[in-house]
Amino acid sequence: MRLTGLPFLCNEGRTVVLGRPNTNTAIAMLIAATASLACVSRVNIEVPDSIDQGWIVIEYHREDCPYDGASEFVVSGSGYACTSQEQRAGWFVWQLYKVDPDGTRVALSLEDRVHSQERSSISTTSSSGTRCQFTVDTFWYGKEEGASGRWTSVLAVEHPECQSELEGFPL
Repeated sequence: MRLTGLPFLCNEGRTVVLGRPNTNTAIAMLIAATASLACVSRVNIEVPDSIDQGWIVIEYHREDCPYDGASEFVVSGSGYACTSQEQRAGWFVWQLYKVDPDGTRVALSLEDRVHSQERSSISTTSSSGTRCQFTVDTFWYGKEEGASGRWTSVLAVEHPECQSELEGFPL
């Protein structure tokens, strides 16, 4: 499991740190040490057994995707998952599962399987006038030395109307 993000204000008012992961980490960790773990959310990511390695893209704020609290993502065979909810802020713990065809879940170590993790936002207009706006979490799934290609290729499959803009997007 990997702790990602920064603490957020819980309903009980335990923690008041907002920001991005590049905020002063020492201050964030000091404040986080005083917070209750009740404020930490778990995010489960299920990867199908058919994927040995490749880019995983989780897209947020997509209206035609389920509103699931952004806490359970079932990745498709192409490496894509989505939710209609906004991108999660604050502390959260990722738990990665490999899912067999019969539905059996096996917990995996993130340290061995997740590399080049990043959060990105893309906002552009295609040559046909289509608005291409995405907020995503991405990571390479598999052996680190096998990392190749671009995560934008996974997004281009889901949004063919924005394919040329995604192919040219600087990473």
